[in-house]
Amino acid sequence: MDCDHSQTFNEASNKSSAIFFGEAVEMKEYEIDTTHHGKSQNWIVKFKVLKSWRLVDREYVWIETSGKNLRCGGIEAGKTYLVYANQIASSLFIHPDSRTMSLDDDLANEDLQKLGETSLTLKEGEFRDDRIQIYGLTVSLLLLLVCVIFARHFIKKRL
Repeated sequence: MDCDHSQTFNEASNKSSAIFFGEAVEMKEYEIDTTHHGKSQNWIVKFKVLKSWRLVDREYVWIETSGKNLRCGGIEAGKTYLVYANQIASSLFIHPDSRTMSLDDDLANEDLQKLGETSLTLKEGEFRDDRIQIYGLTVSLLLLLVCVIFARHFIKKRL
């Protein structure tokens, strides 16, 4: 199946927080009430990760998606996908315009070749969102420390 992806490989590769391919094994539907668009159907999809290039280091991960309206069709349980996911706060999600695609898509094999081998080894269990929060907290604390050191250095120079 061919599909007109809105992102190029380079855009998707550079902008995605997580890149992996895996099988959609479970789907749960939920509804949210948005300010501008009213009620919206959303899905959270459990993937069995077969190979990962970025962030996801466990054999299972839950990813949110805004309905089944991906640019190139919806996610279906039992099918395998190359997933380009982003993060908001502590959640991973697939944006409707993402380059995420079924492995039936002609571009999937090209993308897999461009991604090449991975250095991530998958561990048993589910990927937990708290890893994202811990990473974010660590980076924030390091930035705060750099700012404090810089401020102290600047104040000493003025005295």
